[in-house]
Amino acid sequence: MDIWYELALREMGDLNQEVTAMLKDAERALLVPSADEPDEDDE
Repeated sequence: MDIWYELALREMGDLNQEVTAMLKDAERALLVPSADEPDEDDE
């Protein structure tokens, strides 16, 4: 295989791992209630 092709595949794999980690962080952030939002009990 061409070395450039192998390097491109490796780079895409690394980027895929980073994107997956970012998506997991975003999902966790959505699950944590925001301090700015009023609680339902306070209304």
